[in-house]
Amino acid sequence: FELFLPSGMVKISCDDKILYDTLICNKMLTEGACECSYGRRQLAGICNDVNITCPPELQTKDLAIIEKIQSLQTESSKCANVQQKEKELFGIASTLKNMMKERGLIKEEGSSYLWIIFFILIVGVVIFFVNKK
Repeated sequence: FELFLPSGMVKISCDDKILYDTLICNKMLTEGACECSYGRRQLAGICNDVNITCPPELQTKDLAIIEKIQSLQTESSKCANVQQKEKELFGIASTLKNMMKERGLIKEEGSSYLWIIFFILIVGVVIFFVNKK
């Protein structure tokens, strides 16, 4: 058959099997043979000798889905590791905070409010008893 190349029209003999298979396989690829299972099987049968295959993402949709799931599992395991490390850090921070409270390095939050409320209650009770007499 005839093929138009940039250098001009070229006649190709069907006797040259490798060249013929290469041209057929390239044509099948450009026509979308990898997008359906029948085309993928045809391409695999004809183009195996010339080492032309469908791209992995078009070989089967299942393969692309499995690869995506695996990459998402990798990402989610990274997130799980981060969450576990955050829990460990919060535990360490809590332990340090408790140790500092025990040694008097930091005051408990809200303890000053308790003393003020306790003082107001005592003053209120004293005033109540004084007014009763």
